[in-house]
Amino acid sequence: MRHIRILLVEDNPADQEIVKEVLSETTFFRYDLEICDRISVAEKCIDKQKPDIILLDLSLPDSTGLRTLEKLQEKDLSIPIIILTGLDDPSSSIGIEAINKGAEDYLSKEEINTQPLLAKTISFALERHKLKRELFQAMNHLQKYNEKLKDYAYVITHDLKAPLTNLRSLVQLYDQKPNDTGFRGQVVQRIGASVDRLDNMIRSFSNVFLAEKDLEKDPEAINMATAVNETKDQLAELIRTTNTRIETDFTQAPELVFVPVLFQSILQNLISNSIKYRDEQRDPRIEITTEDTDNFVIMHFQDNGIGIDLEKNRRRLFKLFNRFNKQKAEGTGVGLYMIKNILEASEGRIDIDSTPGEGTHFKLFFKKEKEFAL
Repeated sequence: MRHIRILLVEDNPADQEIVKEVLSETTFFRYDLEICDRISVAEKCIDKQKPDIILLDLSLPDSTGLRTLEKLQEKDLSIPIIILTGLDDPSSSIGIEAINKGAEDYLSKEEINTQPLLAKTISFALERHKLKRELFQAMNHLQKYNEKLKDYAYVITHDLKAPLTNLRSLVQLYDQKPNDTGFRGQVVQRIGASVDRLDNMIRSFSNVFLAEKDLEKDPEAINMATAVNETKDQLAELIRTTNTRIETDFTQAPELVFVPVLFQSILQNLISNSIKYRDEQRDPRIEITTEDTDNFVIMHFQDNGIGIDLEKNRRRLFKLFNRFNKQKAEGTGVGLYMIKNILEASEGRIDIDSTPGEGTHFKLFFKKEKEFAL
């Protein structure tokens, strides 16, 4: 049987007793009931322990009318509210207006005496609120996927088309001088480079889709030190040849819950990109630490690389196939795009602070007890 927390906001002791008595007879759910006689007290109760549902009288000593509803909505819009009114309102206009302003349902205090009606109204309001929340989440996810589809369409029509156009031009050049072997040899080399570039882009594009698929996997407890050490092993040759030093401190949050393969992908992208965009005047140094907060485990990733000019590049920072230093290193520019998508799909986010010539600081927010947004 479901156990719910009910907050009754009612200043009339007699009405308080009626609600308590009627609820005591319900078999629809188990419950804890907390009673507040003022809006100001109710707001403190919500801060102390968030209820699953609120039963709200619209006539209180410190608030009256629909403004009473609005005050609680301003406090926390995610809690379903049932309006209780003793007003003589045969047309139910006050209740309908309250529903139009976001209340889940309404009951007159005369109806509360009917025990099954109050319990059923609470049950239906909770279920209806849950369905509306799921619908909103689904619409939000659909909107995000539509935005991704636009990105993918742009990639197909622009980014992937450009190398093909270049290949076509090179083939035409090759045919123009059939007897010039030296010239043809140079063209063949350029064709090979263009093919490699196209192949890398297609592989990177494929990795984006694979990451989307991996979001369906179940999250697990991940030991931070173990995960970083495994990534260092996978990138051992790159780390060794560049004399990269990686320092860690996971004292505050030694573990987080996430899909392991996606977390490894995040670490690999961050470390390899940090080394790729290193400052040639100094050895690469990377610091990885964690921070524990109420809602997130935050991973700080800081390097001493060439940095990013955020004033110039912030708008396109997380766009697919965007790179910020094409002369510095080869790459396809999908790493930050993938990391951002992975984190946002799990209700997290990534923040960045960077100074050209000094380095970059990434803050990755991993939502606690998350449900992945597919």
